[in-house]
Amino acid sequence: MPAALTLEHITKTFRVDGGTFTALNDICFSLEERSCTVIGGANGSGKSLLMSIIAGLETPDSGKVLLSGNVGLVFQDADAQILGETPREDVAFGPINQKLPQTAVAEKTAAALAETGLSEKADFPSRFLSGGEKRRLAAAGILAMDSPIVIFDEPYANLDYGGVKQVNALIRRLHKSSHTVVILTHELEKCLGMADRFIVLYRGAVVFDGTAQQGLMQPLESWSIRNPLVQYTTAQDLLWE
Repeated sequence: MPAALTLEHITKTFRVDGGTFTALNDICFSLEERSCTVIGGANGSGKSLLMSIIAGLETPDSGKVLLSGNVGLVFQDADAQILGETPREDVAFGPINQKLPQTAVAEKTAAALAETGLSEKADFPSRFLSGGEKRRLAAAGILAMDSPIVIFDEPYANLDYGGVKQVNALIRRLHKSSHTVVILTHELEKCLGMADRFIVLYRGAVVFDGTAQQGLMQPLESWSIRNPLVQYTTAQDLLWE
């Protein structure tokens, strides 16, 4: 399978108190098209910075990012991505700015709302959507702009059980419809069962890269990640649905 995303020796440093802090250190990996990857790591491990570099929002000090297509980001704070008064208006924003014909805008908007399960709330006030619905709306805006790679940054933050189920149903739908999906999270118990690949970041470096089941055999606690096998048995059990 061709690569959707390849990172070659990505390094990023910042100046702090007269010295330097290495936020990302020689990150190298490649993700196949149509794969679902969980990148785990505690807060401060470099997950969000890595996402920003992949999407072109930040520039690495060294290294290359190679992409097979556009990248769409679903931020932890989905409210920051919602611009329209209704889901229909919000999803249409991207295609309109791409200067597509009105009929194409309407078609892409309707298709994206359907794919994310929001058709029935297309004209509902966006501000009254639930947390899970807002993350689905953010993803719908990405789909309307034909982004084959979708990255979710801490998608379960501040969601109840129902919201987590909504987000996971969306992720599985995207994966099955041939999108390349990346989930950045420390809440492994909610999604690791979907992963084709499991990568762990710790202090800006990749400390593990393999299958979910292999990763659960690693010393996750030493990397400041709670091992969900304390409560569950296998990687297949790690999915809230």
